[in-house]
Amino acid sequence: MAQPLRHSAPVLAAHFSHDGQRALTASKDGTVHLWDLSTGRDVIPPLRHATAVRFIQFGPREERILTAGEDGTIRLWDARTGRETIRPFQLSGEIRAAQLSADGQRLIACSGDNSAQIWDTSTGRPLGEPLRHEAIVWSAQLSPDGRRAVTASSDGTARIWDARTGRPAANPLQHSGRVRVARFSPDGSHVVTICPDNTATVWSVAESRMTGEPLKHAGEILRVRFSPDSARIVTASRDQTARVWDTLTGLPLSEPFKHRGAVEFAEFSPDGQEIVTASQEGAAWIWEVPETSLPIPDWLSRLAEALAGQRLDDMRITYPTLEELFALKKEVMASSATDPYTAWARKLFAE
Repeated sequence: MAQPLRHSAPVLAAHFSHDGQRALTASKDGTVHLWDLSTGRDVIPPLRHATAVRFIQFGPREERILTAGEDGTIRLWDARTGRETIRPFQLSGEIRAAQLSADGQRLIACSGDNSAQIWDTSTGRPLGEPLRHEAIVWSAQLSPDGRRAVTASSDGTARIWDARTGRPAANPLQHSGRVRVARFSPDGSHVVTICPDNTATVWSVAESRMTGEPLKHAGEILRVRFSPDSARIVTASRDQTARVWDTLTGLPLSEPFKHRGAVEFAEFSPDGQEIVTASQEGAAWIWEVPETSLPIPDWLSRLAEALAGQRLDDMRITYPTLEELFALKKEVMASSATDPYTAWARKLFAE
């Protein structure tokens, strides 16, 4: 574990550069630092907002840096000089989420109202209609290919939108209470959501349904991120821990990474072998993630087909029988395996 990268107030966010040689950190002290990880020193002068900064991001090729603060502004900076590249985007109220598209040409953000908005970063003008909910929107993100957007709201839904037209692109992802965060996986196939009941839930985008078990902490989950290969998820919690989970099953893949204060941020390194965390103890930490080998059981695809109610055989659709499902249950329950897939399947059949 490397030396901490310190601010004068709690650290609220941190990001690795693509090559893993630099990191961005943002703090309640209103500053963003770009660090050289080999020396622990600033690469450019600190980037400043009037108040706390909660959202930061490297732009494409890491030539620009996005910062968004509680002062209601989103700013784009030249990563080589530390100078702003366009006038600040001014929103009404505290910014809840802000993100650049993969090509850097668009920006999505939301503040304290019932919608999110997409902008052109070269002109600063809005693109299309606002993405509207029936209550406050807490989170907004563009998909990796930029074709869709996902939003999370107090109306109890996360919604997937066509980013070009602003129209719904899937059925709402229904929850029992307000949804604080919704994020796409890097491959765009899943969305993970956070609710205030100390859980995160993984959803299939194609089917608009939950996959696996909810990810549970002893305290409120404050951040969630997928690994670069979309196979794992890291969560950061008010219970002073971060944890790594399997995307498919929702089962933990690591012991809790323990801190001395609430963990407000966690993210994988570009190679997926490390995570960076930031907590209210006023430091960011880098942790090694043990390599976890999870061979796929040969029955897993058959179980997926049985649960889906259909399969593709020789380019034609056939339908698994109830007898096949009972045979699968017998096979799983009799297995001596202890891997997360088998544990998940046992719990599924027990219910």
